Amino acid sequence: MSAERFKNYKTHKSVVQPKAIADAGGNSYVTHTSLTSDTGLAKRGVRYRQFYQAVVHSGNATTQSFIIRLELVSGSTTYELDRVTILPGETFVWNDWDFGMDLLPTEYMRIGWTVAVAATNDKLHLFMRTRDVV
Repeated sequence: MSAERFKNYKTHKSVVQPKAIADAGGNSYVTHTSLTSDTGLAKRGVRYRQFYQAVVHSGNATTQSFIIRLELVSGSTTYELDRVTILPGETFVWNDWDFGMDLLPTEYMRIGWTVAVAATNDKLHLFMRTRDVV
């Protein structure tokens, strides 16, 4: 049995303003790219992709709390893996020890949030990390 090697660590970074997104009728989630959607040559020799880590930080100027969801999307099915409430100025981390998983080539992870009330200054800083296994 050969040892697994990791490569292509990727970090998806976003700063979102929930009020602006809600007012525009936009999506209430941020995703990373599935392996089959990754058109770069970097995926050569890759057996599968792993979810490695996600971080959510609510900006210090934020006035509202948000319900944040960690979700796995597999085809037309969305699995909610965890749900937390984050207060202004707080940070929450999901790591591979608790939530790491091997993803099928078409699967991807996403961070979703629920907006009941949001102010113009509210910001969420979202980071999602994946790695490929060769």
